[in-house]
Amino acid sequence: MLAISQAAVEGALAAGASYADARVVFSRQQGLACLNGNIESLEYDEKAGVGVRALIGSSWGFFATPELSEKAARAAGAEAAAKHLARVHRISDEIATGDDTGSGDEDLRRAMHKTTHDVTMGIESFGFNAAIAKLYAFTNVLQKSKASNAARREAIM
Repeated sequence: MLAISQAAVEGALAAGASYADARVVFSRQQGLACLNGNIESLEYDEKAGVGVRALIGSSWGFFATPELSEKAARAAGAEAAAKHLARVHRISDEIATGDDTGSGDEDLRRAMHKTTHDVTMGIESFGFNAAIAKLYAFTNVLQKSKASNAARREAIM
């Protein structure tokens, strides 16, 4: 299992992620239903997979696969990084092609400064997951923002 999770992280890092983590999950479920002392159903299920999250810039990519092999895990890591890049490209394209009119510039700047502060504090206190969550939340704020493209460009620089 360790080799599989390492392969997933290596795949994401090789694809350009600055941070990646992976979780290998294996679960079993059993079920038994009885009615008046008679067995009505007996169920057994096993599921396995590896999930990867990758941070590129200030945005996250996620991907999972049910195949537990190093090759599939490495590909899942690369796919997680690619999903993030696709999202960042979409946001960047919107900013590049839009006009500079909008409302909410100060709100976006305030959110950018708060995120910068919160991420810095998270990293300094070794709260990496919290810092990453703040970056992901800011990506959502940026995507939904109606601020001018000048303010949105400032936020991603």
